[in-house]
Amino acid sequence: MECSVPCRSLKKAIETKYHADYLQRQLLIVRDSVGYYGGIVSSMDTMLQYRDSQIIVLRDTETQYKKQLKVRDDQIQTLITKARIGFVTAGATFIFSLLLLL
Repeated sequence: MECSVPCRSLKKAIETKYHADYLQRQLLIVRDSVGYYGGIVSSMDTMLQYRDSQIIVLRDTETQYKKQLKVRDDQIQTLITKARIGFVTAGATFIFSLLLLL
């Protein structure tokens, strides 16, 4: 068998061509994967931003509820104080009435 190019050089050129084609295919796969994963990361960032905004809204709502609870607690304490004063007044009136009857 006769070669116009030395067989060793031809073999080396074919191996190099095969290796270059293989690397080209791998680069295409990697490029597509990077694009795909870039989309996933972008979607996850969007979801995280949405979750962060939800957390902020929930914290504001919690703060508002706590303020409302504090107002209600203050109202309850005021009513309890008034009720105690009423009981003391009623008791004092009752005792005073008994003393007047005697």
